[in-house]
Amino acid sequence: MMETRVLEFLLKNIKTIEDQYTVAIAGKSAKNYDEYCEMCGVIKGLSFCKQEIDTVLKRFIADEDLE
Repeated sequence: MMETRVLEFLLKNIKTIEDQYTVAIAGKSAKNYDEYCEMCGVIKGLSFCKQEIDTVLKRFIADEDLE
């Protein structure tokens, strides 16, 4: 189903971006505390998006199994 492929694509891209921010924080690339907090907020937002997309993806897969 096309919807599941799109959602899987989004999850993959979001995970890549989240990993980039995580590596940046681990590498201490934040110039100051405010920038660090902003980066943490981005990671938190991306994590929330991943959870929501994963929930929708599971519903699509469950619906496909019923058909």
